[in-house]
Amino acid sequence: MKILYILGQFPVISETFILNEITSLIDLGHDIEIISLGRPKGVIFHAKAREYDLINKTMYLEFNTREGRKKYSKKGLLLKTLTQFLIGSTLSLKNKINLLHLSYEQKQGKEIALRKILDYLTIIKVIRETKPGVVYCHFGTIANQIIKLKSIINFRLVTYFHGFDFSLAPKRGIDYSLLFKKGDLFLTNSNYAKGKLIELGCPEDRLSVIGLGIDLEKFKFKIRSIGDTVKLLTVARLVEKKGLKYSIEAVANSIKKHNNIIYNIIGEGPLRAELGNLIKSKGLEDKIFLLGAKTNEEVLSYMLESDIFILSSVTADSGDTEGLGVILLEAQATGMPVLATLHNGFPEAVRNGKSGFLVPEKDINALSERINYLVENPQIWKELGEEGRKHIFENYSQKKVINRLVAAVISVTSHFRNTAKPSVKPLIRYF
Repeated sequence: MKILYILGQFPVISETFILNEITSLIDLGHDIEIISLGRPKGVIFHAKAREYDLINKTMYLEFNTREGRKKYSKKGLLLKTLTQFLIGSTLSLKNKINLLHLSYEQKQGKEIALRKILDYLTIIKVIRETKPGVVYCHFGTIANQIIKLKSIINFRLVTYFHGFDFSLAPKRGIDYSLLFKKGDLFLTNSNYAKGKLIELGCPEDRLSVIGLGIDLEKFKFKIRSIGDTVKLLTVARLVEKKGLKYSIEAVANSIKKHNNIIYNIIGEGPLRAELGNLIKSKGLEDKIFLLGAKTNEEVLSYMLESDIFILSSVTADSGDTEGLGVILLEAQATGMPVLATLHNGFPEAVRNGKSGFLVPEKDINALSERINYLVENPQIWKELGEEGRKHIFENYSQKKVINRLVAAVISVTSHFRNTAKPSVKPLIRYF
């Protein structure tokens, strides 16, 4: 198949699941094209992105990049460029008017609207030139922008919903009604997410749960055994929904009883200063460490050197939530017992009582008690770790998830060929 990915930013260090999915599809021989609506900030840590030369193969829409905004900073030049695009385009007058309407209806200011039109024209050009079997968007918020182009050009749209896009985005006024009406296929990571999407109006007959894939070759299994210290690990962005203040409080309580605990937290985010102050207030700067962002290779190294994984996610005050918790899957793949909260799709990610333990959100005492239990009973680490690895192999191995994805997408393209009139025209260059 030829698959055109349209992503918000690519590659993003916290979205390795997208990168792994793309490279797995390439390995299977599928033809992948990538459009990124913006460039990721900071240093790109993904070794696979370099290995597959994906940065050079990604089309970054220049009008909304830092360089593009600087180049087209004068409205006159931006308007002139847009005029040239529209004059050179073979779109019908009706579709040109539709395109203007799509951009201006977002009420984000004239300059942003002009840039949006240029983005839309570029995407239409790529779809016509590459003729993909499907256009594939990770996150409903991205697909919600792309679906509007179906009034101008016909294509098959596949959307993967993850977490904030079905929890926080609707609370912020995102309306998915057009996407649910016109989208061809919707994918998600858990049955919990499926239920929430159906509540929002997603058609159940076009919605599939495929999970998230874990590369079991990369995440090697290791049996844990007690040493001089017990190393706890969290890998998460430093944001409210990750519930880090609760895990820090719980670990602080457990250290009072077990002074051999070390707690490492990998990740960056807006709460770094606040969390650092919390650690300092506990006098635990020598026990709890904020390590900042790490490369994927460094994260894996920390996983293999750690004993217990913690992710105490909560529903943020804004309504933002997690989906399945891919990091919980990765931790279990390495054989680590995991502690997490009874949050959204986590009960599907973790076999409670078998591969780890789940406690109520924000329940510091319950989390601390489970930490104490695991520290005091290292003889059960091996059994928990083996059960976790088995769980990932049976349900979330990269190969099995990719097979589910391919089967779902093939069913969409087959249905489209049988029922829709082809509308992708021969190669047309807009500029």
